[in-house]
This record gives sequence, structure tokens and C-alpha cells, in this order.
Amino acid sequence: MNVTCRILAAIGAVLAVATQAGAQTNVVMRPGAAARAGEPVRISDVAALEGPDAGRLADVVVLDKAIGEPNGIAAVTASQVHAAAERAVPGLNWGRVTISGGTCYVRVGPGAERAPEPAKPAREHETPAPIDSSDGSVRAEITHRLASLYGVEPAGIRVGFSGLSTGDQAFLNRPLQAGVRYEVQPAASARSGRVPLRVDVYRGDRLAESRTLNADVLVKRSVVVASMTIERDAVVTADAVTGEERWLTPDAPAGLTAEQAVGATARRRVDAGRVVTAADVQTPVVVRKGETVWVHCLSGSMVVKVRAKALADGRDGQEVPMQVEGSKKTFTARMSGRGTAVMLLDDRSADADRREPDDRGPTTGRSSGRVPVRGAR
Repeated sequence: MNVTCRILAAIGAVLAVATQAGAQTNVVMRPGAAARAGEPVRISDVAALEGPDAGRLADVVVLDKAIGEPNGIAAVTASQVHAAAERAVPGLNWGRVTISGGTCYVRVGPGAERAPEPAKPAREHETPAPIDSSDGSVRAEITHRLASLYGVEPAGIRVGFSGLSTGDQAFLNRPLQAGVRYEVQPAASARSGRVPLRVDVYRGDRLAESRTLNADVLVKRSVVVASMTIERDAVVTADAVTGEERWLTPDAPAGLTAEQAVGATARRRVDAGRVVTAADVQTPVVVRKGETVWVHCLSGSMVVKVRAKALADGRDGQEVPMQVEGSKKTFTARMSGRGTAVMLLDDRSADADRREPDDRGPTTGRSSGRVPVRGAR
């Protein structure tokens, strides 16, 4: 078999596996959104996206300019989103894209924000005072156990309690007792900043006491902060961000490292002093529609490199539809820097083989919600 035939055979195998193993992308219409008058409205503004093609669809413009009716509301339907995506992303496999939901009503106004701002971290004077985790009290032990739940050292967590009665105060200050078992159970999501806790006290085989407490939790995180205002679509430079440690609620959006932020493009305006999160930036565009790139097709021990034309703009790390010259078939490959894309045929095959009938994706480690608190020894 000559080289040309081997290349065509490998590309054919890639296309076959890529078609069979593609994961589903879900676009769920939001019931409402907000936009500034005269600014474009994108799919990410009116819908929540999840899946391998989410990055390609997020910045697709649905309305060139947000213009409200007399009541200041513009309606965007699911069919409008479908039509906009079809125009902007040629070669998109609609067999693995689902658009659900009804009409999103966009509030248009000069002061409206296009996207909700993340919750602001607590100010320094609102941060609870540190608790000595070695003093042997119930309060200190609860703090120690919450630190384990959130995966931080005791010095990296602050826990305050609100709405305490005199009895609650005495309970928290009580020394741990030998032969007594304490158990702490979050009564709601442990990811929020305020966590209702149920504390059970066992003496032998009897439940001696139960209390419900409200804990306000902050954890120390290393974050990247905008040292100056970063305008939308601007490239983030090294002098535009700085590293800091801040006290944040556990549900605050995940921050980036400086290496991840520098060189990325701002999705939206980031004001000076704000924490830069993954939602604020996106990887830079490394290929434009119509440009030719080298596609590295990895199959077993063989690497096939072919030149293909990009059928859409693509950012670093995004999958982009490609087409080899002289072929009518299209396939997708992931951009890996400027001028290069990679397709891992072995990984796609393995993923397809491992997929369960009930394909709900990988599970993430979650706390059972029951945090045992040891008694004093």
C-alpha cells in the first residue's frame, strides 16, 4: 500500500470513529437574560451550554444588536439559536447537538449587564476570626472537620456561627469529652457559603443531644486579580493581572493561575480588582476559517499528518471542523497551537468501548454529607 492510500485509509477510519463516538452537546434556553442596548447577543447569553461543541457555539451571535420592544424586552427563540448556529458553524454535527427550552426574554437597557456577576467575596472585616483548632472545644473540632470537607488546612478556613442562642454558645465552647462521639452532618449543600449543620452527640449507644447551627464558611484561595480594567475581546497581558490570596465562599467561581490567564482573550469586561475566573476569559483564536493546518492523526503506533482546511474559526483547545483537499467529507480535530491540530483516534475508540448503556458521564467525588467528629482521646 503506497503512502497516499495509507493516508486515505487512516482518514477514513478517523471519520468513521469520530462520527460514532461523538458526545452530545446540550443547549438549554434560559427563561430570561439581560443585555446592553446596541450590543450583540450571543448564544451563551440566552442559553446554558454543555458538551464538546459548547465552546464553538458560545460566541455565536443571535442578535447583532440588542433592541427591545417598547417594554424593553427582546425575545429570542430556540429556532433563532438553531438558525444562527447553522450559519456560523458550518460542518456542525446536529446529530450530537440538542437545543431544548422555549423563548428567552432578554431585558434590554443601558444599565443592564449581559451576564450575571459572580458573588463578591466577603470584605476583610467580615472574615471570621481564626479559631485555635487545638483548644479541644466542639467549635474547634467542627472547624477542623469542615477544613477536611473542603480540602484545606485548618489555617485556610474561617468559620463563623450566626443566630446563636446562649445554649448554642455554651455548646460550641464545651470541651470534647472522653467516651462521647460527636457527628456533624451538613443539612444542605456544603458548597455554599452558609451551611446549616446538624450536630449529634452520642453517649454510648444513646443519642444524648442534637443541635442545628448555621455556619458561615470562608476558605483561602490563591487567585488572579485584574490589576487594571480589561476590556472585552482584549488579550490579557502579564501586567494586567496579579496573584493574590483571598478569603472566598466555597461556591465562588474557580479562579485561574497567571499562566492560564495571560495570553487569553477576555469574554467580557473585567473591572480592576475583580478575581479573574474561567468564565471571564477564553483561549486565543489560533486558526481562521479557510486557513490550512497540519492535522496529526494518531492511530496505534502510526502517526499520519495531512494538510486540511479549517471550516470555522477555532481557539486553542477547541475542536474545529476540517476538510482534506479533494475530499467532500468533513471531520473534527482539536487545535493545538497555531497551525496544528491533533486527532486521537485511539482515545476516541477507547472511550466508545468503555461507554456504559446509561451514559451519564464520569462521576465526581462528592461528600456523603456526613462528617464524623471524633471524641477526645
